Amino acid sequence: TEIYYPTIDRPQTRDLRYLFSDGQTFCHDETDLDTSIEPLGGSLGFIVRGQDREGRYSYEKEIISDPHGSCLLQRTKISASPDMLQKLKVYALCSPHLDVGGSNNTGEVMSFSGRDFLVAQRGGMWLAMIATVPFSKASVGYVGVSDGGTDLAEGFQMDWQFDRAPDGNIVLTGEIDLSQTQEFVLGLAFGESLHRAIATLGQSLCFPFSEKRDKFV
Repeated sequence: TEIYYPTIDRPQTRDLRYLFSDGQTFCHDETDLDTSIEPLGGSLGFIVRGQDREGRYSYEKEIISDPHGSCLLQRTKISASPDMLQKLKVYALCSPHLDVGGSNNTGEVMSFSGRDFLVAQRGGMWLAMIATVPFSKASVGYVGVSDGGTDLAEGFQMDWQFDRAPDGNIVLTGEIDLSQTQEFVLGLAFGESLHRAIATLGQSLCFPFSEKRDKFV
């Protein structure tokens, strides 16, 4: 399975990226911000920093893979004024191209132990996504029609919450509420069964990110 990082030109259809919105006046893709990328400690990890061009908020994320499991880990820190933090929400968007294909992917919102997970599968390969901060909203949809990016572009808020999108070119979207914390870890795990993907995700997120990062480097 390939993972495509966002580029600083335009977002690709196969990626994992954030959207930022105040719910009223703007919705920004990561690629709309002033962005820099640098290696993490000389390894194949990366540090990505982004700044709103009007100076209202910024973010920093460290991207690694779990040294002991099939899981991408992304620690993110958001900085903003207290007034902006009351309104700002972050949306994690993932466009899965499982089994090396963009079509015929199926996405679902599933609940385990009281938490909503975003999952996708194609050709016997599964993907599961969750963050250390619970998703306040979660949805799956088709690219350009019912996906989270299309929803947010129309009204700056996540109004659509679809539980399933079968057999298509899909996007998984999770809303992260920053009212409790401005730092979280997003995990994206893979497995040859749903159980394996969920178990790998849980194992990766149960350890402090700093430990995983140091071992990765």
